[in-house]
Amino acid sequence: MRADGHGGQAARDQAPHGTLLETKVDKSIRVEIDRLLGKRVSKYIEEQEREVQRAVNQWALYSIISYYISHMIKRRLRASYQLQAGRIYGL
Repeated sequence: MRADGHGGQAARDQAPHGTLLETKVDKSIRVEIDRLLGKRVSKYIEEQEREVQRAVNQWALYSIISYYISHMIKRRLRASYQLQAGRIYGL
């Protein structure tokens, strides 16, 4: 952290290994998404990756999942989906 209390490049360089930003998206996480969140979520992720850019790390993938839950899932079902998404990432 910089003296003014904000993170900078040095703070990012010292981030612990294994964060979502540093972890690549592999087949196993895609299988877990399909298993825990369903084929519709997996299909949405694939569509987003075709249109925009392939998720290069798990943070980008998590952002796509979060957007889907917030905007595509009925409000009464969101909590369940959020819990399942958390399980994928061990939260």
